[in-house]
Amino acid sequence: MKSRIKEPFNLIAGIFGFVLMSVALFFLRIEVIALPFSTIGGSILATVIVNSIFIRKWRGLPIPVIAEALASKTKFIRKEQECELIFEIDNTLIKLKKRHRYSLYNPFPYKMPHTLSMFTDSSKAIRLEKSGFKVVIEPDGKELTGENLKLFIKYENGKHNFLKGGYKLNPGYKNNQFEFHSVVYYRLIDRLIWTVQELSHGFKVRIINKTGITDPFEIKINHHRESDIPVKLPLDTGDGYEQRIEIDSEILPYQGFELTWEIPESVDKL
Repeated sequence: MKSRIKEPFNLIAGIFGFVLMSVALFFLRIEVIALPFSTIGGSILATVIVNSIFIRKWRGLPIPVIAEALASKTKFIRKEQECELIFEIDNTLIKLKKRHRYSLYNPFPYKMPHTLSMFTDSSKAIRLEKSGFKVVIEPDGKELTGENLKLFIKYENGKHNFLKGGYKLNPGYKNNQFEFHSVVYYRLIDRLIWTVQELSHGFKVRIINKTGITDPFEIKINHHRESDIPVKLPLDTGDGYEQRIEIDSEILPYQGFELTWEIPESVDKL
């Protein structure tokens, strides 16, 4: 009986979600219309899919986990996202200084509560005490540093996790910007895997190489349209070499990019 009741509801909701998504696609260049319609329409369609799976009783799928992931990762969207990665030689290690910022888009016409969760990699073997978040800049301009920052950071599973609630996101995204400064150490032969934790629109990456090696990085894009995303050749800026990656499309949670490098031990003596 319950499944019979749900089926008409799924059909109506599915049509409604499809219409909203169609409107968003039609007005793709008008953000005020496209973003909220795509967000709400996508959430409705995701709910319909999950409900349909429940109705048909497909076995072996972690349905509650899928539903929870869809809900938590599509509520807010990252906009104007960019990061700056500065690679330097520090004795016999690679020192990476990271600056990462983005604005969270709130599709609702009123303020919404938000708990921010971010992580940065670290290593138990390589200068743990010098790694991790150094500064977090909140939307109101307040900077969290030192002991005030440590209150919201926990180290586990090789990562420094920043977790803080109580934020009130304004409608839109212009006044919802967060910025993170962090440091991490790597070996001379190593790899960086950068994953985007939340649904995002666009990502600009600057890779600034101050190691003394012209082109040490192999770059791999992890994205459903990776063949359309060019990696620009290294450019000598006079203060190192710079490469850029620009993803001008939607980025799903846990897509991103990888950097691998192999730097000779003698480079730190140059």
